[in-house]
Amino acid sequence: LKVNSKNINQSKKDIFLDFLTIETNIMPDNNYEMKIVFAGNSMIKIVSEVIEVTLDDQGEAWETKNMPKHKEI
Repeated sequence: LKVNSKNINQSKKDIFLDFLTIETNIMPDNNYEMKIVFAGNSMIKIVSEVIEVTLDDQGEAWETKNMPKHKEI
């Protein structure tokens, strides 16, 4: 029904978003609000009648010297 994003530049398709969590709520009109939250205060908010989601990790974990610097939710 509705999609909004915050702090996501869709013209920069090479920027990697660090996924943190998904928050879901049932709204007063019985629709669902789903917030997909990323590091860097970025988010996609979706309002829909139904939520059907499948998540799949697309790769193996790797070592990094760049640890995330974000607040825990």
